[in-house]
Amino acid sequence: MAEKDSFVLYNSYYDLLEDLDMEQRGTLLTAILEHSRGMDQTELDPITKLAYRVIASQLDRDRKKWERTCKKRAEAGRRGGLAKAGKAKQNLANLAKAG
Repeated sequence: MAEKDSFVLYNSYYDLLEDLDMEQRGTLLTAILEHSRGMDQTELDPITKLAYRVIASQLDRDRKKWERTCKKRAEAGRRGGLAKAGKAKQNLANLAKAG
């Protein structure tokens, strides 16, 4: 499966961030990026950690949804390829009969 190299930050997160100072916001962004890349979590103060947990849980849900979508698309592509291959074989058989 392809590696996911992006994530969505929702406008609704602003409510979580507005009471954080700039240092906390920077630490939170770093923790989010580390989480997205599967790295160990940066040490966070309790307030920043609360915001991180909300965002990280949404990132995890989004990733699972993305993985399910990729799996469904791969399966649909496989079935389409099999159908196309079956039609090609039938066309070759028809040509052989006609010739």
